[in-house]
Amino acid sequence: MRRQRFLRARNVSARSTVRTFVRRAREAIEAGDTDAAEAAIRDAQSRLDSAARKGVIHRRKAARSVARLVRQLRAANAA
Repeated sequence: MRRQRFLRARNVSARSTVRTFVRRAREAIEAGDTDAAEAAIRDAQSRLDSAARKGVIHRRKAARSVARLVRQLRAANAA
C-alpha cells in the first residue's frame, strides 16, 4: 500500500511535468517563434520519451504526442 502511494505520487508528478513541456511547445508554435518552438519540441520529446521508458505513459502515446507537435509546427511554418 505504501509503495503504491509512492509510485502514484511519482507518476502524477511525471505526468504533470510532461504536460507542462507539451503545453510550452504548443504555446511556442502558436506564437510563431520557429526556433523557440523547435527547442520546446525537443524538450517535450525528451520528457515524453523518458516518461514512456519509465512506464508513466504508453510508448505509443509518447510517439503520437511528438508526431502531433511536429505536424503542428510544420503546418504553422507552411502558413
